[in-house]
Amino acid sequence: MVQDLLKKARRLRAPHVLAAAFLLYIGFVALYPLAQLLDCTKALVRDEMSPADYIESVDELYYGMLSTEQDQPLLQNKGTYIDLNGAMARLMGQPMMNERVTLKNGHLSHVVSWRSTPEEIEFTAQNITALARKQASQGRQFLFVLTPAQISKYEDLLPAGYTDTTNETADALLALLAQNGVPCLDLREQMWAENITNAEAFFVTDHHWKPQTGFWAYTKILDTLEAMGAIGSVDSFYTDSGQYEFVTYPDTFLGSSGKRTGIYYAGVDDSIFIQPRFDTEISLTIPEREVDLTGRYEDVCYNTEDEVHLDDPDFFQYSAYSLYGWGDNGLNQWRNEQAPDSSKVMLIGDSFGNIPFSLMSLYFSSCEELDMRYYSGDFGAHYKDFQPDIVILEATLDQVIAENTTYAFCREDP
Repeated sequence: MVQDLLKKARRLRAPHVLAAAFLLYIGFVALYPLAQLLDCTKALVRDEMSPADYIESVDELYYGMLSTEQDQPLLQNKGTYIDLNGAMARLMGQPMMNERVTLKNGHLSHVVSWRSTPEEIEFTAQNITALARKQASQGRQFLFVLTPAQISKYEDLLPAGYTDTTNETADALLALLAQNGVPCLDLREQMWAENITNAEAFFVTDHHWKPQTGFWAYTKILDTLEAMGAIGSVDSFYTDSGQYEFVTYPDTFLGSSGKRTGIYYAGVDDSIFIQPRFDTEISLTIPEREVDLTGRYEDVCYNTEDEVHLDDPDFFQYSAYSLYGWGDNGLNQWRNEQAPDSSKVMLIGDSFGNIPFSLMSLYFSSCEELDMRYYSGDFGAHYKDFQPDIVILEATLDQVIAENTTYAFCREDP
């Protein structure tokens, strides 16, 4: 019998050992709260705990197993479970986990397999055209900016058996905008022209581009505005990367995709923060957060309310990217009396705009940044009151048909 066991043990492989460890862990997660539940029950019987406190304690005990909120007990069980699951998936060569596909460059991405209808694309094009013509009718400027996504138009990144339709939809939309005479900046084409790969441009575990790429996008937007005649010659001092420090904290960031797969499936990313080397004084107001700050760019731009411990990061709670511009807000109001250009700029976009839009505050004296997914005000009234010289509408490749392009604000009377 002993010899039979030894023979079976010799046939074990790493996946078998990991599977056994995984099952033991699940058993621990399931049984560990039972001891605490028993203690709570004893306290209730002894009148040491009220029925209301008992119910609250039991609820917190089991909800904490499934929650990723910082103040819940057993928080780490959730993260450890995901980590172990991700480690097993990687060991088994599983290309997809929790709705995230591993691309050929090792990055994680979600895949859009459904196709937008021609009617949806036409409606989106009409909306964007309406806003562009609204600006043009008043002798002002408009620019539509398409940002890329992790699945490249030009690189073969998807594993066998997977398809993605985002580039196809974006191409169809851009073709209609071109027919309508809408000025567009396709950053996919800019990346291809400059030999920037998606692996260089994006985080591994997050769907967003790296801060360096967001900075690059900021310079390309200014170059395009200059070429359009919307602004004068760009002051290269503000677009020279040598005038900025890209402060890097290695292996401290687990992105939104990584939070679905854990730290072992695709690894972790660096946290990177942009800091101008020159003197700055920026004002930022975020009405919905009751934020009103004035100071250096790096003291104003980043969300100072989030606790960040880069020496011991909480991978499942902390997000380096969401610190830029204080994350996604309905309205950010940027002011800079030292800016080289006095144009009033309205910036409409999504989370991809957080970095380039915050950098716009260094170049323009007055910027109103809106995310129509969260903006609850009257856009028409806001537009009429602000009277922007330039409107920049940014849309992410896989979100070209979304709230920021199909929302009624595009058609509202100014």
